Amino acid sequence: MGEDLLPQRDDGTADTMEERENEEEELQKGQIKIQKRVERQVKKFISRYLKGINNSQFQTLVGYEVLSKNYIIFDHILWRLFSKEWMGEDYIIDSFLNIWRLFWGTSNQDEAGYFLKLSDDQQDQVLLWHYEHHCDAQLLAALFYSAFISREEGWEARYFALRDFLHKILNHPYFTITDEELIIAHQILFNLIPFPAPTYLEIIDELIALSNYNNQSSFLRSFEKKYNLPPQSCNFKTAEVKDRSNPNNDKNKQVDVIIINAPALLTDIEAISAVTDWQRFEIKSYYRIYSIASKRGIYYEVNIQESCYWSADSKDMFDIDLGPIIPPVLTYEVALARLRKIANKLDMFLESNTAKPAS
Repeated sequence: MGEDLLPQRDDGTADTMEERENEEEELQKGQIKIQKRVERQVKKFISRYLKGINNSQFQTLVGYEVLSKNYIIFDHILWRLFSKEWMGEDYIIDSFLNIWRLFWGTSNQDEAGYFLKLSDDQQDQVLLWHYEHHCDAQLLAALFYSAFISREEGWEARYFALRDFLHKILNHPYFTITDEELIIAHQILFNLIPFPAPTYLEIIDELIALSNYNNQSSFLRSFEKKYNLPPQSCNFKTAEVKDRSNPNNDKNKQVDVIIINAPALLTDIEAISAVTDWQRFEIKSYYRIYSIASKRGIYYEVNIQESCYWSADSKDMFDIDLGPIIPPVLTYEVALARLRKIANKLDMFLESNTAKPAS
């Protein structure tokens, strides 16, 4: 009776369980080989495409219309590849970053991106195409998903690259996410990850976390680059200083100090800017920066809003009170705060309109 239930071959003989498992294993191996071959071919196509579209001669040859429409198509293709299990998500994210930087520019101020090189009329036409194809919504969805995957996988360098591009695009004069675009971005994500789909607030909070992400090493390297300091010339050090916030305390307190092993902090404006950069990186009650080479430094006691910019150089000694040091609100921070308000409103609307089960 049991043998009658075994699957039959064409010749009428029954498969054994072991033979059946071997056939399934061979079938799986065949499918994996096919998927690997397809993945290699797709990556080869993407690599050739990105190499070509980044070539300035090619850009001039095909013109802005072909290149701009290709950007729209290629962006959509990359997004669809996220749904393919055989395609490496790291490669997709890197390809997104490549095409985004080409079109919108990089965090380097000298690299404006292809779009800003177009005439006003051409830019208007491109923006119309982007509106018709909801490109801003798809970019937002791709940024969220790329950030989420990179954070989960621990791809720190890729996560930093996404952060820098997020700042770039949110600072861009022609990139504005409306209520409608955020709704469409949510739908795009729902089509990729239907359960559990992220809420509107989860989308924006993921981007806020990305925007705020940093570590000591990355902060110091960015600090050096901004103030034209030699690489690896800055480091953190612990020091003891007088506790000015508590006059009744005779004991010194331990604080972190940024030590600059190069001439720096030549002006009070640079000194204030350096402190606000540090404030943006981490919240502390005391900030102190000192340049060994120039013998100049600055401290800011947050609780009493006392700051001092000084020089210990005997040839150029000074001691200047700079008053409260408050970091300015940046454009991308304003944009994210606005998006969070929109997201909260949309989530509340969905919650209030969700049918409650009958009691």
